[in-house]
Amino acid sequence: MWKDKNIYDEAAAGYDMLIRRFVPCYDAMQGRVVDTVAELCGTSSSLKLVELGVGTGALAYRVLSDLPVDHYCGYEMSPSLASLARARLSLFGADAIVEEADFREAAWPTDVSAIVSTLTFHYLANSEKAQVFRKCFHSLGSRGVLVVGDRVISRNARCGAVYHSRMTRFWDQATVHWTEQLRLAHKTQDDPKEEPWYLEDQLDLLKTVGFAEVECIWKDFNYCVFCGIRD
Repeated sequence: MWKDKNIYDEAAAGYDMLIRRFVPCYDAMQGRVVDTVAELCGTSSSLKLVELGVGTGALAYRVLSDLPVDHYCGYEMSPSLASLARARLSLFGADAIVEEADFREAAWPTDVSAIVSTLTFHYLANSEKAQVFRKCFHSLGSRGVLVVGDRVISRNARCGAVYHSRMTRFWDQATVHWTEQLRLAHKTQDDPKEEPWYLEDQLDLLKTVGFAEVECIWKDFNYCVFCGIRD
């Protein structure tokens, strides 16, 4: 379901600036992901953490800086982004590993404390989301948590129109000086290779694959943070 050649290889060096202009709540969303792991794993003195879709390592840097993570393993398909992430996380030493790999196919660590991901799941087909949620469930240890920050869609026609309008507006502002060909090629909200899903359906799917508790922690228009907790 991934784009054959996505924007992140073409504009990796400027990704951190681009994403904050395109997704104004980006930092807030990442903050809620970190806060959720901290609150739900608060009694743990050392965490084993997996990240799906590392990007430039921005979330990983916050997690490793703010939480007692003993072992971190992140997966990133883009060679350019993986290289940037490794450089950003190098000060954390050997316990912070970024693998240039497809997390759908990679063998993840087991007995994991938390699995996190931001702005990655909407690149998966809905059938793939189910498979990855199931893989997350089996990789987590007892009371382990999955925390996802992502873009969702609405069944409400009026809200759906608002979501689309906001994304178009922010995208146009963020890419105003790009060539028209590049802007159209990566117009995210209309890209058939992306498949954002309904929040409610994803929470139901987490229950279906075995998560004991599910919750939407935070939402800002069509961006949200939700979680699943194992028994």
